Amino acid sequence: MSNILKLKWLFNRYVGWSVLWIALLILVAGILNAVGIQLAGSIQNWSVWLRGHALAFFVWRLFVYSGICYGWYQMRIRVLVREDNSDTRQRLLRIEISAVCALVFLEIANWTN
Repeated sequence: MSNILKLKWLFNRYVGWSVLWIALLILVAGILNAVGIQLAGSIQNWSVWLRGHALAFFVWRLFVYSGICYGWYQMRIRVLVREDNSDTRQRLLRIEISAVCALVFLEIANWTN
């Protein structure tokens, strides 16, 4: 019973909203794929269409990444104003390097398929 009480922070409204948004995004992605398959006629035609438009999707992702970077930069400024010390700067730098590496590996994986 004591372990359940320690996980009380896990069951709050922010987690609930996050789970709801993730579920909604997965549902929308599934619906878009189903519609795309129907419009293309088959899964193979849908795959060919996706591969043919890979550059356009890459450009779209670059715009999304740019928006994320802008938001991160704004958040980074607020964090450093609130607590400006070397530990915070090191943690932010590690997070930034990890995020950039993850995005680069994701894009490499997208282009190798």
